[in-house]
Amino acid sequence: MTLTTTIQTYLTDAATSEFRGLGVTVVDHWEGRDNLLWRVDAAGRDAVLKLFLDAGQVRSRRQYDGQQLFAPLGIAPQP
Repeated sequence: MTLTTTIQTYLTDAATSEFRGLGVTVVDHWEGRDNLLWRVDAAGRDAVLKLFLDAGQVRSRRQYDGQQLFAPLGIAPQP
């Protein structure tokens, strides 16, 4: 199984996937310095899936998302 096939399987089978049960077609893919990207189409819905290759990048993104969510409540710093 290739990585692209694994991505397709994840998108169509994962319980949390917005594309669960839909036919997903990989339209294009790219390799960046620190990530891999796939452009997909599923029933006319376009999306880009990004896979981080650097765990630090994933942690930073999670921290930024958390700060965006909780800063307005006064329990986290502004991102």
